[in-house]
Amino acid sequence: MRAHSLAKTTVTLALLGTLTLLTVPGVHAAIAADVHQVLLTESGWTHISTDDNDGLQLYKKHIATLGANAFMGKKTLDPAVNDDLLFKLISDVGNHEAFSSNLHESTELKGGDYYQVMKAPKMLPVSERYWFNHATSYRNVGGVNGHLRRTWNSIDSSTYTTEHGHVTSTYAEAVEIAFTYGMWEIVPNDSGPSTLLYRTVSNPGGDIPAWVMSSLTGRTLPDNMRTFEKAALQASQ
Repeated sequence: MRAHSLAKTTVTLALLGTLTLLTVPGVHAAIAADVHQVLLTESGWTHISTDDNDGLQLYKKHIATLGANAFMGKKTLDPAVNDDLLFKLISDVGNHEAFSSNLHESTELKGGDYYQVMKAPKMLPVSERYWFNHATSYRNVGGVNGHLRRTWNSIDSSTYTTEHGHVTSTYAEAVEIAFTYGMWEIVPNDSGPSTLLYRTVSNPGGDIPAWVMSSLTGRTLPDNMRTFEKAALQASQ
């Protein structure tokens, strides 16, 4: 990890304030590699829960440089899941709304950029949210055959004036999230099914209490993982 870069980020955040810095165009891409490395670092994760039915584990850790909690889901995949097919579904952003009931829109732009509009969650005082992101896919990570990873980070939505205008006019009450970073990862296992991991850290924007954010993430993160696994199983039949 580029320790000097992350240290510089920490100092800048302290001087300018997290949300101030993260609204500066281009800053998301500039620190994305460092944030992704923090998410990949094994230390600091605290176990929250393990689902009794499918064994999905949920973890949390605080990232001080962003002033936000990161969350990680970890699940052993069904043996019938084809890893490459699952990764294809995860990477095919333009079709996410076809099997995700949480999305109004999911639209690919250019060069790995995309935007998504999330429906307001039921039973929680949270408005619709939208984000403009950039994603990158990696295969055979670390020289390990079949190790797949797809990362994402926020981008400046003003880069896409027409699309941003469409979102704000169509979903007048929607709030743009302040930032989001994360990754999907499929790790092969020689002795059994692969492991699916989903790591993310974000600030949803607006005035959302911490308990609401934790409750929302604790529900949507596992749901997303199960949704993609189910879609991969159905697609292979």
